[in-house]
Amino acid sequence: MIVEPTGGRAALAQRGRAELVVEVTGQSTHAAYPENGANALEAAAAILRALGDREVARDPELGAAILVATEAATEPFPANSVVPGLCRLRLDRRTLPGESAEGVLAELEPSLAEAERYGARAEVSISDAAVTTYTGRRLSAARWFPAWREQRTGFVDAVSGAVPVGPPAVFGTNGSISAARGIPTVIFGPGDPELAHQDEEHIRLDELTRGRRQFAALASIACR
Repeated sequence: MIVEPTGGRAALAQRGRAELVVEVTGQSTHAAYPENGANALEAAAAILRALGDREVARDPELGAAILVATEAATEPFPANSVVPGLCRLRLDRRTLPGESAEGVLAELEPSLAEAERYGARAEVSISDAAVTTYTGRRLSAARWFPAWREQRTGFVDAVSGAVPVGPPAVFGTNGSISAARGIPTVIFGPGDPELAHQDEEHIRLDELTRGRRQFAALASIACR
């Protein structure tokens, strides 16, 4: 059971998430003589425009495999009167069941070729999440969290009998990890998911009261 706001209805499927980094390499030069360099920022902008025109995969239940640009960083910085020779784009890609990391990266390749028109080159990769454990050991893992759709099992049937079933989750959760390991997974919680990650995120008292009763019902289910 993944506890996230779902409006008090169980979600039996979820979009996945991949964090992508596009590194655009050009050539720095004085801004008064742009013809002597290759503007990585302009090349990155062209890539984003091309990505917006690409054909988007869709799932009848989960919707589109969206791609959102969330960050752009240039070097050198600050670039006073300097054409940036490097630009890194961070992209948030919401994946669908059946998509692979290799397929998601390959999908971007035609758009990356736009950088060549500016004399630059571009590469894309899935970013790493690195942590240092209490023993000092450093671990890293790719930020690739697959989409999933739960099969009808005794667990799912029991959950469905205890609380109403709603639409799938279009946001990411730890369910990507449990479902990928074959663990029956359901997302459920009171509250409005569209308020998540915002400064006005809240839950109404009536939702909290109803959620308490629903969790009690879920705690009493028996499944095989």
